[in-house]
Amino acid sequence: MKSQPRISVLWIILIALITTAMTSRITVATELTKLSVSPIKVTGVLIGNTFTINVTVADVTALFGYQFLLRYDTTILTATEYKNLAYLTYAPFKEPAPSAINDAEGWVSVAYNCPMGEKVGLTTTEPKPLAEITFRVDDYGTSPLDIAEDFHYTQLADVYGHSITYPYNLIISDGVFSNVEEIILHDIAVTDVTVNATTVKPGEVIAIDITVINNGDFTETFTVTAKYSKTAINFIDIGTKTVTDLEIDASTTVSFTWDTAGIDAGKYIVRAVATLDIDDNPADNTRDSDIITVESHDIAVTFVQAYPLQVIQGQYVGIDVQVANEGTESETFDVTVYYDTTLVNKITVESLFPADYRWLWFEWNTTSVPEGVYTISAVADVVPDETDTTDNTYIDGRVTISIPKLSISPDSGPVGTKVTVKGYGFPARIGGYLTFDDQLIGLIYVDNYGNFTASFNVPSSEAGPHTVKMPIYYYLYPITIEAPFTVTDVTPIDVNLDVGDIFFKGETAEFYAQTASKGKPIDVTSLKATLYMPDGTNKTLTYQRIAIGLYKIRYIISDKGAMTGTYTLMVEANYITDTVNAYGTSIRTFIVKPTWEREAPKIAAFSMASIGLVSVMFLLWRREKKKFL
Repeated sequence: MKSQPRISVLWIILIALITTAMTSRITVATELTKLSVSPIKVTGVLIGNTFTINVTVADVTALFGYQFLLRYDTTILTATEYKNLAYLTYAPFKEPAPSAINDAEGWVSVAYNCPMGEKVGLTTTEPKPLAEITFRVDDYGTSPLDIAEDFHYTQLADVYGHSITYPYNLIISDGVFSNVEEIILHDIAVTDVTVNATTVKPGEVIAIDITVINNGDFTETFTVTAKYSKTAINFIDIGTKTVTDLEIDASTTVSFTWDTAGIDAGKYIVRAVATLDIDDNPADNTRDSDIITVESHDIAVTFVQAYPLQVIQGQYVGIDVQVANEGTESETFDVTVYYDTTLVNKITVESLFPADYRWLWFEWNTTSVPEGVYTISAVADVVPDETDTTDNTYIDGRVTISIPKLSISPDSGPVGTKVTVKGYGFPARIGGYLTFDDQLIGLIYVDNYGNFTASFNVPSSEAGPHTVKMPIYYYLYPITIEAPFTVTDVTPIDVNLDVGDIFFKGETAEFYAQTASKGKPIDVTSLKATLYMPDGTNKTLTYQRIAIGLYKIRYIISDKGAMTGTYTLMVEANYITDTVNAYGTSIRTFIVKPTWEREAPKIAAFSMASIGLVSVMFLLWRREKKKFL
């Protein structure tokens, strides 16, 4: 004897469907799915004869698989056969078979599903048979034809992985067999729900007409409730009305109005529910309207992010923008990005569907943008009839644009000069290095404020212009910051002086100075001639250029006030160009004596004495010569 199947095959199917559902767009039926026995009552079949019933499904979308268990009275009936009537023809297991007849316990279990990977499934609003079951009548009496409500035995699944189970989103209607008495039933059905508009603006009133019919065997008094929902799960009542003494086979229409003032925009359904104290076929007591759209136009900028937030002038800044359609209608609009109030770019978003979003990418070229701190914002244009515009603008963080600079001190000097380098406006906390031309001279680390200080000694190099460089590579953006430095030639210049040895009071002394560099005469930038007197005082003398690198210096020696003694002449010269800063000096001395008249007797006496000495020496020579002859 086979026992009742306790584990639903649909649970296993649902697990397999999850992977498919992850890549599928989900569509959910608004109506509650109905699983019913048809016909609802079977009568007049005699012992030994057979009859068939169908188990039908209605108001289902993309049905992937089903399983149900139907119970009956084994003293009255014997189940002899079942058939799958839907195109869901795959029986998932062989042993133990989920589709089986257990006449000992009085149940029939049927389970079928689509092949794995199916994305269409079975969709129907009207009752459609899933399975056919044949019974043989064994005795007189009445037997239930009841579908088990426990989800272990009865449940459906759609291709998106949704489980359809009682009482959450499945209504079950049972049947009954009798060959001993007339079967009389209570059965009220909602046959139609109509609305006068399926698209409205908030505040408009919707007229609702609900048609109900008495399919039972008694005159009935019952209530009809209209309710609405955005999720098809949680419903809010619109109103309830009572239908009194509706006769057998009669129908009536119950009208309601729904004021949408204060209702959020979105898509809704109106559900009609007929409630009877005892209803033998509850599957047809509920019906939903077409989808009603409470229209709204609402565009929002939901995200803005710029990166990087600290850049060097000329670098590109990437700006991510996300926009969403929070309304109910497809929209086309422009999105504009600004830094402060200046346009970065504008992009048109076309046909953005409701509840959808789109990512936009903007590039900001910061070339020519002054250094500073800028606020990034994205603005979506207001679309027609949009009332909530507060979320059309999104302000992001702040982007800092810097222009890195190098300051060097001094900016010129000879080889070996110690130079201090200061950097400003660099991206914070980055590393780098310094070069003199292309020769590495030091490593750098920029502090939290974008600054650094370093020093180096000018390496061996030719006189002339050179470049101190700091190459950096910041967010895929290479840049080299430079500062000029001039190496100067400080080779001393030659200063040659032509100065007489003795001068007399009353004379005008003329001195000559020659300046040369590396063997060639040059005109110096400055020249200074200083005459130091015998008493320690000094005087600056004037000079006159008479040729390239040749200067004449004159000094008048006064015949009265001039001091006699040793004078010292010092000439200093500087030669300065863009690449030369040379210095040279020379010193010569001379003697100043009294006037020529006062010195003449002394000179004459000295001359006579000299002549006499020469004569005596000549006579002595002749005498000695005769001795040897």
